[in-house]
Amino acid sequence: MVSKIVKYFLVILFLSLQLFAQDFRVLTEIDSAKYLIGDYINIKYRVEYKNGIQFQMPSIKDSLTELTFIQELPIQQYKKDDYIIDEHTFVFSKYDSAGVVVPAIKFRYTNNEGDEKISYSNQVEFVVTTIEVNLQEDIQDVKAPIRIPLNWWMILLYIFILILISLLIYFFYKRYMKKKETEVITKPIIKIPQHEIALKALRSLEEQKLWQQGKVKEYNSELTDIIRRYFEGRFNFLAMEMPSSEFIDNLKKLSNGICSKKLKA
Repeated sequence: MVSKIVKYFLVILFLSLQLFAQDFRVLTEIDSAKYLIGDYINIKYRVEYKNGIQFQMPSIKDSLTELTFIQELPIQQYKKDDYIIDEHTFVFSKYDSAGVVVPAIKFRYTNNEGDEKISYSNQVEFVVTTIEVNLQEDIQDVKAPIRIPLNWWMILLYIFILILISLLIYFFYKRYMKKKETEVITKPIIKIPQHEIALKALRSLEEQKLWQQGKVKEYNSELTDIIRRYFEGRFNFLAMEMPSSEFIDNLKKLSNGICSKKLKA
């Protein structure tokens, strides 16, 4: 009985203080009076103050040591009548069952006259409980896993779709590779006849005018190389690597072979 009287007295005292501090007041709100272990507990502090009032927000998470702090939500601010209202919401949780008392929190503020004042939030209470278990019921065996019946039509449909997708991928791949192969253009190799190569080399030698400059040895060497390259390219024997005697013998054999072919013709 005495405790109830003290409680009512404190409530009346709190309301009286709020009436005397009409330019600034704080209201604590919770979204439920009963929570399960691990639930998120939203504790909102609604600060109502008039224009020109400045206040300092206390450290809420350090004040509520019974709870586990999760996060602070963004501040919501709006105006109502002559008041600016800031809503500070803090998310907590608790992992054991107990009754919890959110105590009155001290707020310091400065009024329009520059005087420092103190205001207190109201105290709120709630309960954190475990999941209720009916001890009167019999202990049940663990239920076997639920077997989902197979729908063979659905399985066949999935297989058909998978095969169709595979065929489409194969078709587009082959088409892409075929298109890529057709796009590759091979440049034809232009084979210049050996007599044209030899004539071009002879013209170049003539333009050098080595003979006129007295460079007879160089002239003869270049001329011999042109002749050797011609026969090597025309008749497919290593004329450039042969000594002169062997080269001449090959020319004789080649000449005899050509003559015999003409006679047979």
